[in-house]
Amino acid sequence: MKNSSIDHQIRRAALFTDEEVNAMPLSEADQHLLMEILDAEELASQPTHRRPFAGRRPSLRASIGLTGGLVAATCAVALILAVAGGDKGGPTSPSRAWAASDLELANAVPRIAISEPGWKITRADEFSAEQGEFTMKNGSRRVDLFWRPIKQYESWLNDRAHGSIELPPIEILGERVRAFRYAHASTLPTDADVYAALWRTDRVTVEFVSMSIGSNTSIRDQRFISMLKKLRYVSADDWLSAMPDSVVLPGETASTVGEMLKAIPLPDGFDTEVLKSDEAVRDRYQLGAKVAGAVGCAWIQDWLDATAANDKNRAAAAIDAMSTTDRWPVIQQMNREGEYGYHLSQYAFAMANGGVIPDSNGKLTVRETYRSALGCPGG
Repeated sequence: MKNSSIDHQIRRAALFTDEEVNAMPLSEADQHLLMEILDAEELASQPTHRRPFAGRRPSLRASIGLTGGLVAATCAVALILAVAGGDKGGPTSPSRAWAASDLELANAVPRIAISEPGWKITRADEFSAEQGEFTMKNGSRRVDLFWRPIKQYESWLNDRAHGSIELPPIEILGERVRAFRYAHASTLPTDADVYAALWRTDRVTVEFVSMSIGSNTSIRDQRFISMLKKLRYVSADDWLSAMPDSVVLPGETASTVGEMLKAIPLPDGFDTEVLKSDEAVRDRYQLGAKVAGAVGCAWIQDWLDATAANDKNRAAAAIDAMSTTDRWPVIQQMNREGEYGYHLSQYAFAMANGGVIPDSNGKLTVRETYRSALGCPGG
């Protein structure tokens, strides 16, 4: 909501108030799963979920649909990622032409699917071979998958085992999977449970988070385990073809960034090649935030340096450039989906008016907050 204060929006982006976070006797991993459950309540209360911020790191947020049409009797996934090699979803020859960088990514991150039609990846904001997340849907059903560096397996496993009920371990595609059912939360229907399955491949830690509903706990457990047993490896071609239209693959990054930079004033010496050579996968919104944010961060730093040096002309040039943010084509496109452009404009306004963020009661300044708020390097 564009009339909201900037500090309120920052708190929304963080999901919890400072007081709530400080009161939680939870480790990082437990806080993560709690976010996954609680964020669904926020989504359910809003007809349209607009992204207030888009950070440089994968958000590691997943919201499990919990109300109305977002629940169903079974949960399954069409395409989730794991890492293996050779005959375990390793390098394959594509049936169509893909950019070399796209194939390199696909062959570095082998693919797993479930033998049930209708599932599609609907959200792949930002990911690499080492870390990322997906949302998959099939009609009203929704599931989420996360993968992280393999060295984090033990810590995540220990945290998931705390405060939950572990199901009997199962073997999926040659990997030993640990599955957990979490204690019922107030945000869940009475006939639903949240589940998390963890396994370790030769490269990453994989976690699949879902919900199962049924008339009793035993049925819910069986449905979740049945879904896990349907997993199958898929080809690189199938994996790449499954990406939603919003995803920008590595082979498309340079040209897409070039288009996004059009009509944007750039500071002297701004390095566009760094943006164009990025090999991570992002959806257009996240990539737009990376591009617009990089430019905005550079202008803000230029303004800060000029102000410190009492270089009024250089400071004025930075203010003039930032005053055009609402006319940047990439921001105009992003405004249909999220609020990153609004927050960028708040910093532009602050630069021209004493450096204090509007509607923050004088508590937030450009210098103190711009890196973390806009996703600037070092933020």
